Amino acid sequence: DVRILAQSLLSGQLPMIEGAIRIKVLLDNYSGPRRAELDVRVLETIYDATAHIPTHQHWKELPAAQRRLHQQQMETLEAHHRSEVERVARVLSELQTAE
Repeated sequence: DVRILAQSLLSGQLPMIEGAIRIKVLLDNYSGPRRAELDVRVLETIYDATAHIPTHQHWKELPAAQRRLHQQQMETLEAHHRSEVERVARVLSELQTAE
């Protein structure tokens, strides 16, 4: 659930990129009420910027040089968006707890 993912991201148990992607996908499939002021565009930014990066077995099969390039891209995304992703995660964590 979104609350668990948000808390895991904030506590460092879930990498920021992975957490942002997972939360975005869950929110895309959520049909319940949502606060209008909750701006989750940063999650879409992360998702869109990483959509081309292979996952799972495909990641393991990449040459090391390609993995390094993707890792550098993800590190840059984290550096630029960490505070905003954490802000969204805090709000989601608090909203879910209060409701």
